[in-house]
Amino acid sequence: MKKIFALVAVLSVATGCATWRDGDVIATVAGSDITVAELRDEFATLAEVPDVARLFKNLDPGSLVLDEDRLDLTNPNVRVLLSERIPVELAEAELERLGLVPDEAAVAAAGADIEASLAAFVELGQQDPNQGIPATLLDDYRAMPEALRDTYAHSDAVRQALRAHLATEDGSVPASPQALYDEDPVAFDELCISAVVTPDEPTAREALAGLRAGTPLGEVAADVGGQSTEPCFEPANASASVLEAVEDARAGDLRGPIDLGGSFAALEIKSRTPRSFDESRSVALSVWMRSTDDLYNDWLRTADHADVEVRTAFGSWDPQTLSVVPPARPGTSR
Repeated sequence: MKKIFALVAVLSVATGCATWRDGDVIATVAGSDITVAELRDEFATLAEVPDVARLFKNLDPGSLVLDEDRLDLTNPNVRVLLSERIPVELAEAELERLGLVPDEAAVAAAGADIEASLAAFVELGQQDPNQGIPATLLDDYRAMPEALRDTYAHSDAVRQALRAHLATEDGSVPASPQALYDEDPVAFDELCISAVVTPDEPTAREALAGLRAGTPLGEVAADVGGQSTEPCFEPANASASVLEAVEDARAGDLRGPIDLGGSFAALEIKSRTPRSFDESRSVALSVWMRSTDDLYNDWLRTADHADVEVRTAFGSWDPQTLSVVPPARPGTSR
């Protein structure tokens, strides 16, 4: 009987048939069940806000489609959602063991951080329309069900708490966004620049000479065949080459050529405005999260993965890639 059930389950997933019930458990992590209903509800919500799905959850909005309110478990976006959920459950179990589970204030702060990061996306979209970031992104997120937004805030609070613990234990990176900011606050100044982006270094030198001569930005760009841009940004959130070039720059300074990796830039600093930690919090958090990625991912890969059980008809958990992989087809091996 068990063999018959397993065969039916595999065939139903392989063909996308909706034989799964809402209460069916897709995965269990450290004793916590993840059900079809949870993934379906999240999937359905994100399908209604495709820009949030694309920019906040890194999903393919074109594949966020429900068939008569049924969840197709062969959809790769479902595995992406589950692959994101499993590490959070592992991290929370570890925080419970350590007595470091985030409190309500930490969860509320994480929720505010999410909204601040989305607001920064919107600002970026306003500066550069080519980014394809809609002005309604934050409003779309706020229109999502409160329960799901609370889940996302809780997940982020868990990630931050474990990263802070690992950073404190390791000592190689700052233990918090505040500590990162305090190490080099000028890296979080707001710089507004006029820049010409060119395909090669010699052309960037020509552009720099044009800017030094006082030629208007648009004319310089046209003369050298480059692109002009006037963004504002925090050096800490820029590439290493840009950070090195502008970290000590003042208004009126010229910099270049700067290697952007595939292109070069010549730029003029238009203004430099100091920013407090509260004003720079979302940037400091983003930079700090990237700086703790290795610690966090290394911990996840060495965590007790015996605590992760994914229903075999749906796939299996791969501790090395930290993702749920599809079930092997009959006659194949992974």
